[in-house]
Amino acid sequence: MNLRRILFLAGLGLFFCWSVPTKAAVVDHLVINELATAGDSSYDDWVELYNPTGSEIELLGWSVQKVTAGGGVTRTDLSGTIPAYGYFLVVRNDDNTMQSLKDVADLKAENFALADGNALYLVYSNSDIDPDIPGVEVIDAVGWGAVIYGEGTAITSNISAGKSLSRIIDGDDTDDNSIDFTILDTPTMQNSGLDDGMDGDVSGDVLITIYPDNEPVQNITADSASIVFQVNTDGIASVDYGLSDVYGNSSLSQPVLANTDVTVVLENLECNTTYHYMINVEGDAGIDPGFSDDITFTTLPCGGITVDNIVMTQSSARANDIFADGWEWQFDITVWNPLETELKMKFNIWNGSDSISSGGNVRYSIDNGLSWVEILSDDTYPDAGANISSLDENETLAGQQISILVQMKVPVGTLAGAYSTSYGIVTEEPGL
Repeated sequence: MNLRRILFLAGLGLFFCWSVPTKAAVVDHLVINELATAGDSSYDDWVELYNPTGSEIELLGWSVQKVTAGGGVTRTDLSGTIPAYGYFLVVRNDDNTMQSLKDVADLKAENFALADGNALYLVYSNSDIDPDIPGVEVIDAVGWGAVIYGEGTAITSNISAGKSLSRIIDGDDTDDNSIDFTILDTPTMQNSGLDDGMDGDVSGDVLITIYPDNEPVQNITADSASIVFQVNTDGIASVDYGLSDVYGNSSLSQPVLANTDVTVVLENLECNTTYHYMINVEGDAGIDPGFSDDITFTTLPCGGITVDNIVMTQSSARANDIFADGWEWQFDITVWNPLETELKMKFNIWNGSDSISSGGNVRYSIDNGLSWVEILSDDTYPDAGANISSLDENETLAGQQISILVQMKVPVGTLAGAYSTSYGIVTEEPGL
């Protein structure tokens, strides 16, 4: 634009004239492109900026400033980026502004409002301008109705509700509003997400995507495991598995439904062995098959029980036939077969300075002493054990974590000295 102000001082016969340079060099093509003062309601004010250059422009430090017929200025500071050959939409942010209009705004402004007989200035500054003496920071301006401000000659008519004031050609600027702008019956506002008006089609393919469960391998035993996942298509799934990522074994194929849990059970595995597996899914014809990443798991140990730790919590005993004064141990074990829920222990004869029978003198508890199982005979499991079906000391670990409290009372008259014996632990399925 080329703003020019001419001042006559009648009576003094003096004539002054000054002009403003066309634009700041770094931003000399950014323009006000289209605006409206009302839409479905009088609160639907907006302005569209256009960048006809080949580079995006950062709007931090810019503003749009409304000037009333009386010269009053209201400034709206801008932020964001306007793309090359792109648009930027500023919308009034009022409770009564149409939500659909606010939804497409690049910037919603609380203090932005336009009316009849206004002018709007695009300014490379966050300071209020003097519309009577605009400086080089003024980049563009447009006036409408009964207003002396703007660029060249203002559009004489006001903008009716539902219509807009728009450049005849996007980005064209002759520095005269009456030449550059026209009233549109149907506004054509665009935001930074829209292009220069070219329509077209774009396309893309969504690949078959496999989503392993948060716990991708479940129900691991010594010889089996369940692979759990979802996939984004109907189709056929199978699991390749083996001792390396070469695999070598495959599960039977089974039908799957899109976005529904799928469970594939791998059986006849080796105990205490690390396996690799990969999920395969085939969908409709014409869609490439989907494959998961390589995932590993380890089957449970071959034995039914692992003794993790034994701590002697009371290492000396009195020969007074009282459990509280006898020996005490804590056994920490892992039970690997979830079907074996009955735990039994046995102890042999104690040998040392004397011989002590375990029968009648040893007991164990899986609930920290709330209930006890008595050892009735040496080297013999009791007929009924302790029920561990609901116990697990640490559910984050594989297997079932069980703590066993063992106590032995020493009979009256037992000779002093050191003693030792052997023990056994077994878990069984109830009723076997």
